[in-house]
Amino acid sequence: MGLILAPIYIGALIIYIICLTQITKWLHNGDLNISMTLFAILISLIILLGIGLSYYFKEKVYALSPLFRIPTWLFYIPGAIGFILIQSQNTQIENIAKSIILSIVFSGVLVFIFHKYTFGILKFLKIKKYH
Repeated sequence: MGLILAPIYIGALIIYIICLTQITKWLHNGDLNISMTLFAILISLIILLGIGLSYYFKEKVYALSPLFRIPTWLFYIPGAIGFILIQSQNTQIENIAKSIILSIVFSGVLVFIFHKYTFGILKFLKIKKYH
C-alpha cells in the first residue's frame, strides 16, 4: 500500500512547497492582504468540514479512504484550480486564485497540527471500517 500512497503524498508535498514559495514571493512584493488571508482560512475550514461531514453521514467506509480523500481535496483539486485561475488577467479572479493557493498552505498546517483528527477521522467519529 505504501507504493500507492507514497506518490500521492509526495505530489501533495510538492504542491505544498510550490504554493509556499509562491506565497513567500507575494509576501515579499506585498501582493497579499488580510481579506485574502481570511478567505483562504475560510476555504480550508470549509473543505475540512466537508470532508468530515462526508464521513459523518456514512455508516461504513473503506479504512484507507482518508488517506486518499484528504490529499485530493486539500491539495490536488485546490492546486489545480488555483494554478489555472492565477493565469487570469482579471484582478478579482487573480485574488481568488491567490486565496486558494494560500488555503493550500493553511490546509497543510492544519493537517500537520491536527493529524490525529484528520487522518484518524474514522476513529474520531467512531465509523465502522471495511478493508
